[in-house]
Amino acid sequence: MYSFDGKHRRKPIVSLGGVNKKEDKSTFMEKRLIERQQRQAARSELAACVKIQKFIRGSICRRKQSRKFRRQFDDELAILIKKDTNGELAFNDTRDALRLMGFFFNITNDHDRLLKLCQLILKLHNAKKLDIYGNERGWMHQFKVLLLLCLRAIEGSSNSNKPITVPLRMLEIYLRVYSEPSDPTSMAASTSKMVILYLVKKGYYKCLRTLMDSRIPSSLEMTAKPPTPLAATIKYMILRPMEIFARRDYFGVERQLARDIVMQSFANEILCPEMSDQVFLFLIPSLSEEVSLAYLLESLLKVSTHHGELSTEENSLFVTASPWLLYSLLSFGEKQIGKLSLENLSSYLEALQKVVPSLPSVSDLYNKERLSRSSESYSDDDDLEIDIESLQADPTCSRLAFMREKSLELLDSPDHVKDLISIVEAHSLRYRNTLGGQKHQKQAVDSCVHALCHISYTLLTKQKMVLHKTRLLQRLAFSCNFMRDCWNMLSTMTTKTAFGYNFGSICIDTHRHT
Repeated sequence: MYSFDGKHRRKPIVSLGGVNKKEDKSTFMEKRLIERQQRQAARSELAACVKIQKFIRGSICRRKQSRKFRRQFDDELAILIKKDTNGELAFNDTRDALRLMGFFFNITNDHDRLLKLCQLILKLHNAKKLDIYGNERGWMHQFKVLLLLCLRAIEGSSNSNKPITVPLRMLEIYLRVYSEPSDPTSMAASTSKMVILYLVKKGYYKCLRTLMDSRIPSSLEMTAKPPTPLAATIKYMILRPMEIFARRDYFGVERQLARDIVMQSFANEILCPEMSDQVFLFLIPSLSEEVSLAYLLESLLKVSTHHGELSTEENSLFVTASPWLLYSLLSFGEKQIGKLSLENLSSYLEALQKVVPSLPSVSDLYNKERLSRSSESYSDDDDLEIDIESLQADPTCSRLAFMREKSLELLDSPDHVKDLISIVEAHSLRYRNTLGGQKHQKQAVDSCVHALCHISYTLLTKQKMVLHKTRLLQRLAFSCNFMRDCWNMLSTMTTKTAFGYNFGSICIDTHRHT
């Protein structure tokens, strides 16, 4: 058991039992290694076979259960139709059918079953027999799942000829009637808003965007009026969650967090993706005065910019900074900038500061062969304008060039520049006339000036905008109040050196004494 030869460590011992004395040790060890590898491969193969069998057996079992639940649902639906014919149908009678539908629903096979069940519930609504806020446990969850299935049916039927009127009517009725109980402080009010928040997290706005792109004609003129009744319904359903969570009588789930989730989902699933003709020509002009820009900015600025993305870990949402998001913010700002407070204006400029760099430059749109001059040869007297007609051969490039041109037009439009600079200067003069004003007012003015400097720098360096041909840059360059605010902001900025000196203050004091 113990060795007294002075060695406290033992070398690994390999059993050589059954070894042939004619073969050397290395050959025997290599053979053992091959045998171990074969046993390991056999174990891996057996484990893989077991996993495949589990998957196949589970799939077969689920299909059997789905067929079983479908038969039960068909029997239950036949009973419900018979009761409806006799006028004896009550809302509680549909609970078993709702529970079964959630187990087996498939958009390809069960679309007609969903339509029949929704038609029965709509009849109960018309007869004023629909009471979704019952006291029975689990009842609201089943109705919530039914609304989600309606959402999936609408999204799956957008590119086909399947009818979507009944599922769309179900969602519209819930948003219009049952999302606002008479008592806003009741449990029903809290539950209804939790249902809406659940649908938003499950792709509510993505479904509406898909429906709009597929069912509304693309040959439109730019208008704020809905071109079709379906367009009016989609617009209402887009605005409804924002209106609900913007009210102050919201109890239950934290109001601010819920509003941020709704706004960020709206931006991520409708404003950030590439705009279709329906969104560009109808939705953005229609929503420009109705979407609360202050709430949208407040929600977007709670996320941090990282590699071109606005992301938040709290809600697991990612809002990509894109040229289409920039155009949407500028469209909303053009209509609402005059109504913004100083804090909201600061948020608006900060959002533009983060999104303007996503706008493609001329060098990004044109290759070197198509440029008549290189980017290094630009001077203040040169100006490169985008020719949309020359880019028709490349659809992606043409849409980006078109969006770049429209965004810069909005950013540099006379009304936008006038309102923007006049509001900043008015608040700056008010701050100076009140002998220092309040601290938060100074921070808001400095934030506006800082954002305007960043936007101007991006326009000059990346977009190669010419100072004397760009209204925004020219107005800022000749604005005494803006230059004074820039100097005051710079005079307060300091950088601590390794020896503890404030570098910025030393330079400014030196210039003052000289």
